[in-house]
Amino acid sequence: MAGTSERLAELDLIGPAIAEYKSQLLTPELVNKTWQTILGERGKRIDKTFDVPTCDRTIEELAQLQKENKAVLLIPDNLTLVDLGRMFPEMQSWAVQEGTTIADEQTEGGCIDIEMDLESPHRGTTEGQIDEFLKSQKRNGQRLKIFIFGSQLSKLSTGHYFDEDTWSRLPGSRYEGRMVDAHFRSRGYLGVGWSLIPKAHGPEVGFRSEGVKKA
Repeated sequence: MAGTSERLAELDLIGPAIAEYKSQLLTPELVNKTWQTILGERGKRIDKTFDVPTCDRTIEELAQLQKENKAVLLIPDNLTLVDLGRMFPEMQSWAVQEGTTIADEQTEGGCIDIEMDLESPHRGTTEGQIDEFLKSQKRNGQRLKIFIFGSQLSKLSTGHYFDEDTWSRLPGSRYEGRMVDAHFRSRGYLGVGWSLIPKAHGPEVGFRSEGVKKA
């Protein structure tokens, strides 16, 4: 586990990478560079290296995603919830500890786009409505590990985590067969639950999705 001096050095590298990411025209090369830096430095915290996938979107496609308030994440196949729990110990969640039984609907990493809304999108929906949306938009339900890394990117780029005041269902992850839901607190704590019944809905609960490039 990295000590204080190592973490300061890590932030020195990640900070300029995020500043460039925010200020420059997004290109596949810039997305690749940003994620190689983030995952390289975060991997040092846990003595693990990652084979970072490459961005498969064009400049035009990245610009369209920005207009839709979406961003691309480059997620290695071997990135696990336990890795994330070790990288970001402030989350303090049972869901990212050794022995976690969170099961994902799919396991592949890759170039994945997600909503970057700070508050949960699609609020007031039931699980049935979630299924209808995902089918109509040809998107997948967001997984917990994607939610976590997207939220950490949000913290780096905006100063805020996802869902500090709302909750998001994550249709791509299950606990004992039930869809999980999650939120962050402003200091980085991650809350993960699974008690919402399928027909439950409300103004503070939405859901998040993830997408890949369509053929």
